[in-house]
Amino acid sequence: MDEFGAIYTTGITVFRQTEVNGYAFMRNPLYNASALAMAAHREPKLKNNKTLANKF
Repeated sequence: MDEFGAIYTTGITVFRQTEVNGYAFMRNPLYNASALAMAAHREPKLKNNKTLANKF
C-alpha cells in the first residue's frame, strides 16, 4: 500500500452490536455496508501549534 493509500471494501455484512452491548448478534444485520481502512503515521512531525507539518 502507498504511504497515503487506503483500502475501500464494499459488500460488508455487520451482524454484531457494539462493545457496550457485549457484541450481541443484531436482530437486523446491516447488509452491503462499506468501509475504508488506512494506517496512521506513528509520531508524525508537528508544527508549534500541534498540527501536522506540511509534507510538500
